Amino acid sequence: MVDHHLTSTWVDGGCGTFTRQESRYIKLLEEHLVDFGGSVLEIGPGTGDFAKHILNNYNITNYTILDIEKHLPITKKLLKDFKNVDYLASYEYERVFDKSYDLFISIQCLSETPLDYSEKIYQKIDCKNSFILDGKEVCAKYNDMLLDFCKSFKNSVVVPTDMYNSDTQKLYFGSGGRL
Repeated sequence: MVDHHLTSTWVDGGCGTFTRQESRYIKLLEEHLVDFGGSVLEIGPGTGDFAKHILNNYNITNYTILDIEKHLPITKKLLKDFKNVDYLASYEYERVFDKSYDLFISIQCLSETPLDYSEKIYQKIDCKNSFILDGKEVCAKYNDMLLDFCKSFKNSVVVPTDMYNSDTQKLYFGSGGRL
């Protein structure tokens, strides 16, 4: 099936690589979200190592993974022992709007999707907390949309990072529910 929610770089083979910096992501998560449990939505989990850490270390009732179809087998293989994980291909993305999540995670993913796709997710997702590490150097509209999403929480923090040698890469953390 052709996935129409991909930018041309992904369709043509593009970057499509995994960042493999889970230890840094875990450190950032633990700095900003000490005591957590409940349901999680992660968009673009890469290898699934970050998801595995969360599933092993937090009281997770359900973990939903949304990714492009070609990457889902990689994540499924790593997380095969976890019975509380659901998988959705990106063409099914609107199904994530049917549920509420305690934590929404996206690391280096939504900036690689078409703007209308990421915009719809940021507008419609129902979540109490967010952990987003992202930013797009060439698209101020995406960065503004991401900042607005972060500010829609009762508590929000934007933390510059030294990842990827980019001034636009930041951790956007929202907590306390959306306003």
